[in-house]
Amino acid sequence: MMHQRMIEPVSGNGDAGLELAMQVGRLGRWELDIGSGQLSCDSRWYAIMGRNPDSPITTIEQFRPFIHPDDVARVTEVTETITRLDAHNQDYGVEFRILRPDGETRWVRSLASLSQEGDGMPRHATGFIMDITETVRLREDLQQTCRALVTANARLAMQKSRLERLSLTDGLTGIANRRCFDMELGRAIARMRATGAIFTVALIDIDHFKRFNDGYGHVAGDIALKAVAGALKTAARRKHDLAARYGGEEFALLLPGCDCPAAVFAAISQSIKALDIRHEHSPVAPVLTVSIGGVTVHAPVESGRSKLLRRCDEALYSAKHAGRDRFVMRELGTPQRQDRNTAA
Repeated sequence: MMHQRMIEPVSGNGDAGLELAMQVGRLGRWELDIGSGQLSCDSRWYAIMGRNPDSPITTIEQFRPFIHPDDVARVTEVTETITRLDAHNQDYGVEFRILRPDGETRWVRSLASLSQEGDGMPRHATGFIMDITETVRLREDLQQTCRALVTANARLAMQKSRLERLSLTDGLTGIANRRCFDMELGRAIARMRATGAIFTVALIDIDHFKRFNDGYGHVAGDIALKAVAGALKTAARRKHDLAARYGGEEFALLLPGCDCPAAVFAAISQSIKALDIRHEHSPVAPVLTVSIGGVTVHAPVESGRSKLLRRCDEALYSAKHAGRDRFVMRELGTPQRQDRNTAA
């Protein structure tokens, strides 16, 4: 018959420090005779388990009911574990849950070292166990907090992105606003200076829009602005094209690397007239029309965004002065500069 042996506290001058460390660290001690399977544990081990040492545990099988069902297999697979540890010259270490008699589930960490006989085979395991429930709870709380922070950061990033999009979008028409256009124009100028990539920029004005608003009201005016914006967005269909509302009834268009901007402007003029928005107060046409002033930059120029837009504004003024419902194009950065005044 196998007799239970309660492990006594370590004693002697050499072990006084170890005993003190075990007391302070609240470590329970256990020993396993690998050959016989006898398990011996000290009083602190029983205290951690919430068990009465008067009902001793002498085998791994008797210990199994103390362990959470999900952790039993990996904690009590003695033969496989010892073989693996011995083969890799490793110490034993595992975290698992225990079930106390009062119904509480707690986390413990068990650490052990194998000792060998003369034949080199592991014969004995000596280990310590500690309650790490609070550590695990803090770790889980930290993980939960980290997950919450990740979620919150993702939400904030989405909100920031949405606010950024809103800050670059015209509230009425839904296309880019002046801020967005100025940013993209600045990038186009920078690309031109760095790589020589040509681009065209244009200002587009609805002809006699004040008369339209006065005659039909601001609600009709807003509807007309949305319709014109839709036509411009359709025209700016390439990946880096940009249509924007520049202010009031004035729009802007950016066409990087466009081979034939005149064709784009002509198509815009025709598409807006095809909207067939009645404008009986216009001396130009019975429907809504636009005037366009465009500049194509062929080579790096010293002028910045403001000067370039002034050139566009000059071209737009020329289109209006020539009778409206037309586009005027100018070229920059090439010796053969010429103006093109074309009625739509």
